[in-house]
Amino acid sequence: MKSDMGVILAYVWPERFRLAIGSGALVVSAFSNAYAPRAMGRVVDAYARRKESGGAALRRELVTTACVFGIGALASGVRLRLFLSALERSVARLRRDVYRAALKRRSAFFDASESDGRLPPRELAEVVERDARLACATLTEHAQNAVRYCSSVLNGAANLARLNLSLALEVALCVPAAALVLRRAGKASSRTAAVSTAAEARCASRSRECLAHMRFVRAAAAEGAEWARYGLLCDDAADAAARHATSRAIFHGLLDAVAKTLLLGVVARGGASVQNGAMSAGDLLTFSAHAAYLALGLGGLGKLAVAEVAAGRRAATRCAAVLRGPDDKDRGAVALLDGVALEPAAFDRRAPHVELRDVWLAYGRQEPALRGATLCIQRGEVRGLVGASGAGKTSVFGLLLGLYDADSGTVSVAGLDVSKATPPQLAALRASEIATSDQAAAVVFADSLRAALAYPETPDAPHVELAAKLVDLDGFAETLGYDAPLGDKASALSGGQRARVALGRALRRRDASLLLLDEPTAALDRRTEERLLDAVFADARERGLTLLVIAHSTAAMARCDAISVLKGGRIVQTGTYDDLKRDPTSELAILLRQSTPSIDSSP
Repeated sequence: MKSDMGVILAYVWPERFRLAIGSGALVVSAFSNAYAPRAMGRVVDAYARRKESGGAALRRELVTTACVFGIGALASGVRLRLFLSALERSVARLRRDVYRAALKRRSAFFDASESDGRLPPRELAEVVERDARLACATLTEHAQNAVRYCSSVLNGAANLARLNLSLALEVALCVPAAALVLRRAGKASSRTAAVSTAAEARCASRSRECLAHMRFVRAAAAEGAEWARYGLLCDDAADAAARHATSRAIFHGLLDAVAKTLLLGVVARGGASVQNGAMSAGDLLTFSAHAAYLALGLGGLGKLAVAEVAAGRRAATRCAAVLRGPDDKDRGAVALLDGVALEPAAFDRRAPHVELRDVWLAYGRQEPALRGATLCIQRGEVRGLVGASGAGKTSVFGLLLGLYDADSGTVSVAGLDVSKATPPQLAALRASEIATSDQAAAVVFADSLRAALAYPETPDAPHVELAAKLVDLDGFAETLGYDAPLGDKASALSGGQRARVALGRALRRRDASLLLLDEPTAALDRRTEERLLDAVFADARERGLTLLVIAHSTAAMARCDAISVLKGGRIVQTGTYDDLKRDPTSELAILLRQSTPSIDSSP
């Protein structure tokens, strides 16, 4: 198996020719930098001899130096342009594949937490946005910086030995001790940086969560408590940042002190060589400049090793973890993302449209959500699914969509065993056979109302205005405009309007024959709910659709052909709403009498 950096290299490799040309420019630029100290020394010596040569040697040195510096500047610009463009192209490729890999995950992945030992789903966006760039930068931008720094070190060391071997050896004896001190200081700085970053992330996460749920916080009168919690997190982050600042200051202070002490020692010892005639003033200037380049190169390499490369390796590990991922990918998502032609299943029109037989389902190590559930719904039937919170209603929808596989039992849609469907069949089932509306996740992206209703198709998809009319959004659409932007996170929509958009999105799918509606009117007032239910149910019956509705209101229950009651993960009762309500011993009657927030008991 490839190493983490090997995985990232595959995304940088297509830019090898661009990087090769950039590396050529890097060599030219490095030569210009290497020539600079020598040029300065030669110019100083030419000034000293200008009376003897009449200034010709000085002019020659100045012209030569200007040409070399000009070529070096041009090469540096070319290098930067090529390496940065290679970085951006590599990042774009890596981001697309990381995002694609995330989209292929099973739904269970997004239910995971940090305690499961996997990357928390909320951090996937950070991997796509930040880590992809850091990982690719390690093999492009940071790699060329490493070459530049190594060039400065090697060139500086070689020229120091050429100019004055004894003085160069004195410098060399000082370098290992200085490097050891800097390495220890650098490691300490790296450790405190990780602690500071984690503390800052906790602080930012709390503020985002609180501000995103401000209505809940305000209703709970929790502003004071949130302020106190956030203050403690800020204090922790500030303390961690202060410790990191201290360790970083020590590292950079030591680096600065080592570099300047080295340069001062060179000037002091070199001055004696100039005085006894072993070196010229120009040679001393050249030697000092090379020593400075050597110090800068060592400092740059130290910074790369301590910060950039370490961060890049961590980012590469996170990106590779998402790209490799588990083998249990969502079959339907794989078919859609791999561009496989959808394969409509050979549905049995005589079989029940929805059928669950003795189905068991557990999420990870939790208690089973379904315990031998059995359900049968004929084509064209409107069935309500009722039960207290946690009874397993939403789990039934997840199984029908193939988001989860049952631990045992059979889940069928029109005779097709969902767990045995091929990837193209499962994708076709979701794309054409089933339409769903989930009010718990009534997501509306920052776009127009037309785009929201047409999702996932393009805004010019058919039946958008018909869907808006069915869910009573046509008046709002005419006032605002179908194509007017809804603002960031669709802030122009109220909760009820979001619910109607989610329902309209399902009704626009005129090719679907099975509608799964999860609390379709939970966010609406009673009058709007009844008007909307009449329109939706009438449209479904006219088209011969099968409806499975998670119903929490008596208005929705009364309009269903039959009600199935879930309790403890099992279907315990099925009958008409009127019959079950009249029987005081029925599970539905018991639920209605309990008058919980989950069941609307109004007449």
